[in-house]
Amino acid sequence: MSMRWMVTGSRGQLGTCLVRQLESSAGDELLGHADLPELDVAERAPVEAWLRGAPGGPPDVLVNA
Repeated sequence: MSMRWMVTGSRGQLGTCLVRQLESSAGDELLGHADLPELDVAERAPVEAWLRGAPGGPPDVLVNA
C-alpha cells in the first residue's frame, strides 16, 4: 500500500534525506515539503492551510523532521 507523505523541516539533515528517499520511492508519494521561513510549525493556521492545500487532500503521514 502506498502512503502519501508531507515533510516539514526538509532543509535539515534528516528532512533532506527523507525527501530524497521519498522522491525516488516507487511506492510512496511525496505531496510536499517545507521549512522555515515559508512554514513555521509553531503557528497552527499556516500548517493547517498547507495540509489542506495538498494535492488530492491531506497526507497519510506528516513528518516534522
